[in-house]
Amino acid sequence: VKGNLLEKYQQIEKTIVKEADYITGTSFSMHELLEDFDKSKYRTITNGYDAEDFENVEVKKEDEKFIVFHAGLLNEFRNPEGLWQALSNLSDSSEFANKIKIVLAGTIDEDLIAQIKNHPNLKENIEVLGYISHTEVIKWYMKSAVNLLLVNNSENAKVNIPGKLFELLAAQKPILAFGRDGCDAGKIVDSTNSGLTLSYKSSVNNIEKALRKMFKNPDYFRSLNYEKYERKQLAREYLRIIYEEKTL
Repeated sequence: VKGNLLEKYQQIEKTIVKEADYITGTSFSMHELLEDFDKSKYRTITNGYDAEDFENVEVKKEDEKFIVFHAGLLNEFRNPEGLWQALSNLSDSSEFANKIKIVLAGTIDEDLIAQIKNHPNLKENIEVLGYISHTEVIKWYMKSAVNLLLVNNSENAKVNIPGKLFELLAAQKPILAFGRDGCDAGKIVDSTNSGLTLSYKSSVNNIEKALRKMFKNPDYFRSLNYEKYERKQLAREYLRIIYEEKTL
């Protein structure tokens, strides 16, 4: 968008944020990207999950391996290179030899798959599923030992809270997240005790320590107070703002 059209969009945004009673956004820091306005009007209402998706889900445990699962886009902008080395190191140990399996669903960069397979310990222990249904994704979330949350390694990623995070919370399995320091997605992972958030620059040793904690103590990372992210609860929050705050 260039020239006069860009100026028109900017003027429309200024008018909206000035005249609105409240401004809602899906992340805690999103208002920092908007035109300057009265920040006291900003409210965060995130995306969420549907509780019905997790009812009566039959999860078949295929083997005794520690499954590390990721669903979605996986490319150079969300590639935790240290993670693959950490998983290789653990697979080389007597404790986890032949026990770790990487499962990737969605759109995966071929070069990234090749990079993972360059680790001899991982070459035979990676499964690339391609596209699978949402129902199957939920099943994998629930039977994995660790679910990966990879936030883009970019400047604007601080405000990016992937929608699947809320399904990961509901799956009640440890989440290993990678993102920029202080990112909004990491704040949710930390505040719900659902896992650990690391930087893409984290050392291989620190990543290994995180994985060991999750493999050995999965119950420690059971999500707490995550029900507030259920979509019915989020709808109630919209109603509260409209019918309660507006009348104050």
